[in-house]
Amino acid sequence: MVDIMRNKICLLFVFIGLSFSFYGCGSYIPELSEEESTLISEYAAGLMLKYNSNSQSRLVDTSIVPEEELELLNPSVEEETPQESESETNIPEESTTENVIEETPIVEVAEVVDIATILGYSDLSIQYMDYSVQRSYPAEGDEDFFLAFDATEGNELVIFRFQLSNASENQQTVNFLEKNLSTKIILNETETYRTLKTLLLDDFNSYIDEVESLGIRTLVLLIEVPIEEVEFMESADLQIKTQGNTEKIPLF
Repeated sequence: MVDIMRNKICLLFVFIGLSFSFYGCGSYIPELSEEESTLISEYAAGLMLKYNSNSQSRLVDTSIVPEEELELLNPSVEEETPQESESETNIPEESTTENVIEETPIVEVAEVVDIATILGYSDLSIQYMDYSVQRSYPAEGDEDFFLAFDATEGNELVIFRFQLSNASENQQTVNFLEKNLSTKIILNETETYRTLKTLLLDDFNSYIDEVESLGIRTLVLLIEVPIEEVEFMESADLQIKTQGNTEKIPLF
C-alpha cells in the first residue's frame, strides 16, 4: 500500500515537472487558478499525512487546525478526578431505641380457696384460723380432755384450727368421714407431715355433725413435729385429697 502511494506522489511531481518542461519549450500550458493550485497542494499534503507514521493525526491536517481545537482532539493531559478520601470519620449514630425498663413480673395472688367448695359443700364455708404448739390436745381442763392426744417423746403437737360456718338459711349435714379424706401439712415448702387420725370430736378428717343456719364450728388438724424444728416454721400449706383430686391450699 505504501509503495503504491509513493508511486502516485512521484507521478504527481513528474506531472508538475513535465508542465514546466512544456512551458520551457514554448508549448501552451494552461494556467491553473489559485483555487486549483490550492486543491492540488492540499491533496498532496493529505496523501503524505495519511500514510506518514509520524503524523499526529490520520484524519486531520494539524498544520491548519487551530491550536484550541487541536487540544480538544488530542488532549495531552487528562483531567484528574478528585478522589474522595477513603478514610471517613466515623460518627456514632444516636440510638433511637429508648431504654426499656424491665418490670418485675407481678405474680397474681390467687383468691383464698374455700375448702368447703373443694369438699363439695356449696352452702358451707371452711377457712383457716391459726395454729398452736402444745404437748397434748386438748389442753388439761378442757371439757374434752378425757380424749386428749399426747405428743410422743421428742416431738410437739402442732394444732391447725379451721372455722366451719353455715351461712345458709337451712341446716346443713356435714359428714367428712364418708369423704375418706387424706390430709397433709407441708412446712416451709419442703417437709411434709401426714395429719394424725384421732377420736377427737372436732377432728377435721372424721367430723360428722348437723350445723344449724348461721352455725359455726371449730375443726382441727394435728401433726407431730420434732421439737428442734418447731421454731423454724415459716410457712404451711394444706394438701387435701378427696375422690382422686388433690388440692394445695396455702395456710400461712
